[in-house]
Amino acid sequence: MEEVQRSESDAANARKPHQRYFAKMCWNAQNWIRPSGDAALVETPNTYASKMGFGHEDWLFNFNWLIDGWKYSFLQPVNKSLARFEGAIIDVRLFTVAGAKRWFYVGEIGQCQVLSPRQAQHARDQFKTRGWLREMEKHVRAVGGNVGGLRENDPRNVFNIRFRRKNAELYDPPVPVDEGDAIRRIKRYALVPAASAPKVDEQWSSRVAATKARPTGKIPRKSIAAGNIDLFHNAMQNELISTLRAKYGYEAVIVEEASVDIKLSDRQRLVFVEIKADSRPRYALREALGQLLEYEFIAADGGQTPTELVVAGPGELSRRDLDYLHHLQQRWSLPIRYVCIHPEVGEPQI
Repeated sequence: MEEVQRSESDAANARKPHQRYFAKMCWNAQNWIRPSGDAALVETPNTYASKMGFGHEDWLFNFNWLIDGWKYSFLQPVNKSLARFEGAIIDVRLFTVAGAKRWFYVGEIGQCQVLSPRQAQHARDQFKTRGWLREMEKHVRAVGGNVGGLRENDPRNVFNIRFRRKNAELYDPPVPVDEGDAIRRIKRYALVPAASAPKVDEQWSSRVAATKARPTGKIPRKSIAAGNIDLFHNAMQNELISTLRAKYGYEAVIVEEASVDIKLSDRQRLVFVEIKADSRPRYALREALGQLLEYEFIAADGGQTPTELVVAGPGELSRRDLDYLHHLQQRWSLPIRYVCIHPEVGEPQI
């Protein structure tokens, strides 16, 4: 009954207009999927990220870990206003500073719920039970950070917001902030109402709109340590294998044969599945495509031709992702699909 009431309340809240805020995030060169260690290098010595070696926002756009469709995460500006915002639903526009002159508009999250202590504790309990908290600590150690920051007594120092994946947009690449943009007046990690900074809101919209069709600027990215990739990849692979074997039978699912992550043999179908940890489907497709084509070439040479190529990842397809996928299918006649490993409803459709 409580869950039904909560769902009805969520639906009602989704229909209400929400106040929009600007929020500063710590810099991350891995698209806020895992800690990159960069924030400690560009921030002043007295900030949390510089002292601990990471920021709790570092997992903000990592959609590998969802609880009942919710992404539980953390924003430092929210934590500084918890007493005022607890239980509120807000829209947030995110920006970051990657050094003195390198500012970026990062993305936005709609219908972001600020957690109560009970909700935050539930999130931490689930992360601990599912092994995700342990993986977060591994990520922190990998960049030389202090894992003590993930062991705070107050769970809201680790989780203070939740949102639906469909309501989050990461600009990729982040949009450069012009030298004269008003956003540069916001220095602190605090929630700033858009209503009190109309110039910032106006410039933000125009800068982002101008890059939708033609992204500009070069954003430095670090290579990702193989160990970090493996953590996500292996967890997703094990989960998908279990799902497919439950549906098609043990013998129908072949694992890691000839470098293919998963082969599914079902009646007249032979499906090659390549798993990617990137939560951006278009990038997962781009990374996996060359591998799948090579696997198909080798398999065909041996008389085993797949009927379908599938890229599986944690992200949901956006409109732009679908356009890209349809282009591959129609322009080049490729039998390729993308499957979300953690769909909002149901199970992965392979």
